[in-house]
Amino acid sequence: MKVTTLGFAAITLLLAGTTAPRAEAINAVFDCDNGTTLNVVFDNDQEPHVAIVTIEGQEPLTLPIAESGSGYAYTNGKYTLTGKGEEAEWGVGRMKPTPCQQQRG
Repeated sequence: MKVTTLGFAAITLLLAGTTAPRAEAINAVFDCDNGTTLNVVFDNDQEPHVAIVTIEGQEPLTLPIAESGSGYAYTNGKYTLTGKGEEAEWGVGRMKPTPCQQQRG
């Protein structure tokens, strides 16, 4: 019984000292049909997960993750980035979303 108790205590201490690995940020660049280029960092370390979208000449926009049936969706209420795979759509306010294609590296 002492061996089992000692073994359990050792495992408990070992697990207590471990931390979950940090998720890597994913960087992507999208070219949109309207000429806009979106530089996006998908940051899964933050809670909620966010997409940080940078458009040349503008301040970065932080969009929290949103519920999506398939693919991904991020929005702050005014700006929306949705997509699946290499296809995305960039929405601003009530304007029709613009189709975008991820650049291949």
